[in-house]
Amino acid sequence: MDQQVGKSGEHVRGADRDAIVAQEVTLALRNIGYRELHKLKVTVDSGNVGLYGRVPNYFLKQKAECAARDVPNVATLRSDIEVARAN
Repeated sequence: MDQQVGKSGEHVRGADRDAIVAQEVTLALRNIGYRELHKLKVTVDSGNVGLYGRVPNYFLKQKAECAARDVPNVATLRSDIEVARAN
């Protein structure tokens, strides 16, 4: 059985692991430094990460996707981030 060891040394499974990955992805998005990325919704199911929301340009969409992919234990990434149309 595949298990992850948490920071305190205990084994982390299932929903707990997903919650940790969600926190780490959210933190990675915040650490980029663009406020627009703080509003993105992050979901995780068995290591499969989903990003949802809207950003003003493709640059920020790519930054968010790259940050999420770099988080340990992200199995796949589904990006449903919309890029706002210019008015």
